[in-house]
Amino acid sequence: MKELTQNISVAPDAAINATLVTTQGANANAASVAVANKACTSGSHDCTVLQTGTNCSNFANTTTTSENLRAVLYDVLRRFFYVEPCRDLLTACRSNKLFVQLAEANNFMISHGAQLIESYFASNNPLKNDDDLKRLRWDFTQLFIGLNSPAAPPWASFYLEKDRLLFSNTTLFIRTLLNKYGFIAGERINAQADDHIGIELDFLYQTSKRHISELDIALLKDQAELIGKHMLHFVPQFKNLVEKNAITEFFSGAANILEGYLAVDHEVINNELKMRGDIA
Repeated sequence: MKELTQNISVAPDAAINATLVTTQGANANAASVAVANKACTSGSHDCTVLQTGTNCSNFANTTTTSENLRAVLYDVLRRFFYVEPCRDLLTACRSNKLFVQLAEANNFMISHGAQLIESYFASNNPLKNDDDLKRLRWDFTQLFIGLNSPAAPPWASFYLEKDRLLFSNTTLFIRTLLNKYGFIAGERINAQADDHIGIELDFLYQTSKRHISELDIALLKDQAELIGKHMLHFVPQFKNLVEKNAITEFFSGAANILEGYLAVDHEVINNELKMRGDIA
């Protein structure tokens, strides 16, 4: 993937009620919480506490360079597929030319997806036009929530389990991974399955806040397994449903970026493990 040379601004965690909460004081033991903090922190900052929701009113930018590209993209992607679009996030992506830069990526799916989003913005202005924003939010709703059922179900179980059953082995696999690093899905009380694509992307964001060269081998292996043996087995089907049913090019583009970047990141993680003399 072509390295991004410009700075990219993304929202801090306070901008949304997101998907994970630490299990400190709940089901995690001291050791697992320590692992989570080591994976998710830099300096004296605590592991971020997240709960699902749509509040973007307190959005503020924090500058991130290509050295932190993984966290930037996982931060943006988790928001695209878990919470309805907000102007603050869209404004940050546009003002920093995120999609213009991604359109130059060497990976076809990332480049194609970014071009689709740029095409959407060429004829729509959700940053200022209320009707355009409402239509974009409706697209999110009909794709990932639905009045009766979502057009592109966001749960891995839908694609990986027999009879498309939720809260099955796939959900338990993700729940086990979250608990290992001291997280639980914040929406579990509202019966949201742990294997929601937004929750999985949030886990990757939470555990990618430091440069990949600084991450533990055990964590890198778990990230590689999550992406290579799980997400890349259902995200292509998810992307196809998004493309088939999306009203706007925005979400078709986002789904392409998602699949393309997961493939790129999986290769990056494996290369990092090989450099350290380990194999994913």
